[in-house]
Amino acid sequence: REPTEGLAGSAATEGGGGHAEVPEELDAPTRRWRRTLRVLFHVDVAKAMLSDLLMKYSGTAFAEEAEYLNSSWLNQPGYGLADQSRDMERLQLRCALAPVLLRYGFSPDTTGSKDVHAIVTELASSDAGLAELQRQVQARVLGYFTNLGCNG
Repeated sequence: REPTEGLAGSAATEGGGGHAEVPEELDAPTRRWRRTLRVLFHVDVAKAMLSDLLMKYSGTAFAEEAEYLNSSWLNQPGYGLADQSRDMERLQLRCALAPVLLRYGFSPDTTGSKDVHAIVTELASSDAGLAELQRQVQARVLGYFTNLGCNG
């Protein structure tokens, strides 16, 4: 079980309103469609996206992968919190986040993850319901990782 690209927790994005540019390697119609989806991304869309993620993170497939990863950290001296956080980010992207990012117009990789995190965090600062849903998603994911920090 090899982790793939990681998922970053937060980052600044380019452009107004926290909306980053769509990668240039995509064809023009795809770039335009993704830009359109991002412009339309508002609190209700963010809530729908987080609900989709909560469902994926609550599923058996993610739970099994998370349990495997969590147990793999035991007795690995020198494998600290930063390494474990990268593992969690990769797992989230590989098992749940990438297809959801793509569905909502973000690239299904670390960049898309950073972009959506920044936008959702910004929107959640003025919407209590979104902030609560964001907290629920984070709590669901972290709840699987009881060995987080076990080697440090």
